Formats: sequence, structure tokens, C-alpha cells
Amino acid sequence: MKKVLLSLLLLLTLVPALSAQGHHHFDKGKRLEIHGYGQVYYDALLGPGKNSFGVNKSELMGTMRITDRWSAAVLFQLNSPAMLKELHMSYRFAPELSLRVGQMKTPFGLENQVAPFLNPLSLGGTMPTVYFAGVGMDPLYSGTSGRDIGLELSGDLWGRVLSYKLAVMNGQGMNTLDLGTSKMYGGALYLRPTSMLTLHASYLGGELHAMAAGKGVEAGAPYIRHRVSGAVQLTTKPVSLTAEYMYGKDAEVSGQGAYLTAVAHMTKRYDFVASVDYLKTGMGTGSLLTSTLGVQHWLSKLSRWQLEYRLVAPQGEGHGPMDHHIRMQFQFGF
Repeated sequence: MKKVLLSLLLLLTLVPALSAQGHHHFDKGKRLEIHGYGQVYYDALLGPGKNSFGVNKSELMGTMRITDRWSAAVLFQLNSPAMLKELHMSYRFAPELSLRVGQMKTPFGLENQVAPFLNPLSLGGTMPTVYFAGVGMDPLYSGTSGRDIGLELSGDLWGRVLSYKLAVMNGQGMNTLDLGTSKMYGGALYLRPTSMLTLHASYLGGELHAMAAGKGVEAGAPYIRHRVSGAVQLTTKPVSLTAEYMYGKDAEVSGQGAYLTAVAHMTKRYDFVASVDYLKTGMGTGSLLTSTLGVQHWLSKLSRWQLEYRLVAPQGEGHGPMDHHIRMQFQFGF
């Protein structure tokens, strides 16, 4: 707790100090913004399971417009484990070209680019995104929260009909130096033929070093990793649909996953959410099928409550029992 309080105090004192150096006539009200959100929940595993109250996520973010072309941002996770999640500075040469350097999200996956406080699922994402983006479950590349350290080029072409991202990163996740000279490379393309339709494709890979032992690779040893994804998103007033397929290969182990999430906007503030996802971490192993049904009520732009039923069903020979979850989550944001 002391580390969390000290880190929070440092963040709150650092951002104004940095902003004061950005411009002689710095207007905090226009150039400096502080945002944050918190999520608390009650989750019950039905049957001979358990139930618990908990804190899902709590984060504080500061964004700073230093000049019309320079900007910076810092994102700090307050709940355990407290950590710095993002710290980056950007320079916009033109709408078609921007440079960002620091710790940030990797360009892989469409769902990975959506902040948890805007994701319709209370967990913040589907199992394929959690696994392939490096959020969890993968011993070789886990606990990165879909982020890494490096630099990124991005831009919008023809009025955002086409957007791109190109990145070179350490490949070791957050707050971690690279263990070698090789780097991870990534890229993403967004095609928007209409205002309602988005087509997305991304890649992430290279020669990396294993964060822990697994898949026949020792901890710290180099291995070749590849990730590819393809997604389509349809956004209309009555309903929003997002579907994505992901494939990955680590050393000699291949896996794949996919999800489909639908959000029906019943009223201005109420949404009905349905999602199903499939994950196979190794082609010779079992798979995991997760289904979610829920409703959410937006109290404001960043605050809501969510009520969900989630079925987790392992597939394959010798699989374990299915898990039935009921989850109630409250989110506040500013």
C-alpha cells in the first residue's frame, strides 16, 4: 500500500512539473487533462465453487498537449500490482505521419486497442486477446498487458479511410529491458470503406526471449514468435458487431483463436451484450470455449454497471468441468 501511495504521489507531482516546461504560456485547463477509472465487482462461481468481491482495475492517466505537434501521456495502474503501464511522447508531422516513442500498446489485435473501461465485457476482453496479445496465460509472453517499449509510426490517409501503424519494440513487455539485440516488429492496417465498417489486420513477431519456461523453451532463451490477426467491425445505432481471428506460433507450437461480440443498444443508456470466443493454445491440445450474456447500463460517459453470465467450457479429451459465473461490476470514471 505504501508503494501505491508513493507512486501515486510521484505521478501527481510529476505531471504538472513536466507540463510547466512545455510552453511559456502553458494553459493547464486546455493542455493538461487527468482521467481515471475504477472497477469493483462481485463474482460468483456457481455450484461447489466460490464467490468474492474484488477490484478489477483502477487506473489514472495524464495527457499533455505540449505544443500543437508535441504531446505526451502517462498511465499508472493503482490496484495491485501497482505499476507504470504507459509513458510515451508523440510528435505529429502531419495527419499522415506521427512518431511515438516510449511504453505503449502494441499494434496487435483490434480488441487490444480498446480500453477496458470501454470494452463491453466486464473482464475487459476475450480469451484470444488475453492470450495472443500477451495479457496472460502464455508463459513465454505473459503479463505484458498488451504493451511494450519502443517506437511507433502511424498515420491516417484520405480522411481516415486508411490508417496504419508500424512499430519496433523490445518484445519483453512493460518496464523491462531487452535481453538481446533482436527486436519485435509489428504493424496494423485499418480500412474504413464506410463510416460503419472497419476492416483490420495486424502482425507482431520476431526473435524474442522467453519470460518463463514453456512450449519446450527455457526461461530467458531466444525463440521465434509470430502473431497475425484479422478483424471486422460493424457499428450502427441499433447494434455493434466485432469479429476477430488470431493465429500464433511460438517456436514449434501453433495456436489459434476467434471471437464474436455483439452489443445491442436497447435504449440510450442500456445495452445487451452477447459474446462467444474460442481459444486453442496448441494444435495438439484441448481448447476453451467461453460464452457471455449480459446487460450494462451507462450512468454517464465513463460510468456504468454490468451484470453478466459467463460459461467457460473446456473442450477435448480429458477436459475439466464447465464453470458457470455470475458477475456484477460497477465502474466509475472521470
